[in-house]
Amino acid sequence: GPGHYPGSALPGRDGNFAVAGHRTTYGAPFFHLDALRRGDRILVTSRRGARFAYEVARTRVVSPVDVSVIGEDPLGTGRPTLTLTTCTPRFSAAQRLIVHAELIR
Repeated sequence: GPGHYPGSALPGRDGNFAVAGHRTTYGAPFFHLDALRRGDRILVTSRRGARFAYEVARTRVVSPVDVSVIGEDPLGTGRPTLTLTTCTPRFSAAQRLIVHAELIR
């Protein structure tokens, strides 16, 4: 399943809650990540049952070495952020598909 980047924020907290997931292996949890569009909602439930809603702000494709996407404030807004990362295109690790979403308060 998806994995939390160590050192990134926890769901609903200040900072960037960054999560990686496979598109084509290990259950392919992010197979359709490319279908998300600006304004779509992403719901996250913590291990303790707390629920958080994020709204997609931006999607983009970057180089696999671009780690800025999982930095503290990748959108530069100062708002709590969710970042989802996966390989792209499908069946290739040539690039990374990135979805950034902001916490809805």
